[in-house]
Amino acid sequence: MPGVIGSMGMPRKPGIQITGDRVYFADSRNERWRVYDCTFGPPHNAPFKRTAYRPPNPIATARVFVNEAGDRWEYRFESGDDRALDAELLDRQRRLASYAPAGARFDGSKHYTPGR
Repeated sequence: MPGVIGSMGMPRKPGIQITGDRVYFADSRNERWRVYDCTFGPPHNAPFKRTAYRPPNPIATARVFVNEAGDRWEYRFESGDDRALDAELLDRQRRLASYAPAGARFDGSKHYTPGR
């Protein structure tokens, strides 16, 4: 029908759902994410080890967003960053996050090394 706009694909206001120790976030594109705060490596973990916490966590070094397909995006906190559970803040952090393949460790032997 001409002139009728459905809700599919239309941006909406981001929202947060807290269920027990789990935090879910629906972004402005209507995609649902599970949210974790994480620490990586020393001083809170062994080298190359990650610990996930229920957000907000004051010692977290990153906030991780995982969608239903298992895609993982990571926002790294900088000094003074707000770690609050605010829908607009989570939406901004999700947009600034970098794609982080789950479980993939860098293997330098498989990449070009100058002088080799």
